[in-house]
Amino acid sequence: TAVEFVDENPDYIYASGQLEFFRSQDGGKTWQQFQNPRGFYGPDRMILGIAMDYQADPDNPNHVFLNTYQGGNFYSEDGGESWIPTSLGYSGLMTYDVETSQQNPAVVVANGRTGPFISRDGGLNWEGILARDDNTVGVEISIDPKNSNHLLTGDGDQGCIRESFNQGESWERRICNGEELNSRLTVGKNQGALALTFAPADPLIVYAGYGLEFCYQNWDHYSCNPQTLKSILLSKDGGTSWVAIRDPNIDG
Repeated sequence: TAVEFVDENPDYIYASGQLEFFRSQDGGKTWQQFQNPRGFYGPDRMILGIAMDYQADPDNPNHVFLNTYQGGNFYSEDGGESWIPTSLGYSGLMTYDVETSQQNPAVVVANGRTGPFISRDGGLNWEGILARDDNTVGVEISIDPKNSNHLLTGDGDQGCIRESFNQGESWERRICNGEELNSRLTVGKNQGALALTFAPADPLIVYAGYGLEFCYQNWDHYSCNPQTLKSILLSKDGGTSWVAIRDPNIDG
C-alpha cells in the first residue's frame, strides 16, 4: 500500500502491505520482512491502519515516519523493526464504542478498528490495550459499573468475547467462533458480539448481542441478509461463561 525510496541513501527502500513491512538496504536486491507475533507490524498492543505514506529522516534512514488510514501516525527508530505511536491521544478512525467508568470518570475506554484503548485522565491521553494474541476488528467494550478494572470486549469478525480484570493489561478469551465462521465462504463470515451491557443493578448479569459486522457498518440488504450464529447471549457470572438465549423471534 506504500513505498518509500530514501533519496539521500538510495540503498534504503521501505514497502508495506496491510500486514507486512519490508526493508531493503541494498537498493531492492534483497528484503527483510518484519511482523510482530500477532502477524502484523506495528506497536505491540495496537493494530495499525493501512499505510498511506512513509517518510525517512534524511540524516538517518533508519528513522521512519508512517501515516496510516484508520489508525494514526507512527515512528520507527530502527528501520521498521519496531514502532511507537506518535499521534497525540487516540486518533484511530472507525471508533465504535466509548464508555466511562461509573466508579472513576477519569477512566474512559474505547474500541474500534485498531483495537481497544484506555485513558486514565479523562480522555486526554490513550494507551493501547489490545490482547497480545488478538488480531480481530474491535467493536464493543464495556466497564463493570462496580469495578473499573473489569472490562469486556467484543469483536466483529471472529465472534470473540474477552474479559480483563486489570484494565486490559491481560485478557482471557471467554467465547470465540472463529473456526466456524472461517469455514464459511464469504457472506456472513464477519460477525460477533456487537453489543455488551452489564445489568446496572447486578453486574454479574451481562448481555451480549450478536450481529453482522458489515451490516453494523453499512446497513444494506446484502450486508444484513445472512443469518448470525447466535442472537442474544447471557452471562450470570460477570462475563466469564455464556449461554445463548434461544427464541424464534430473535434467532438469526
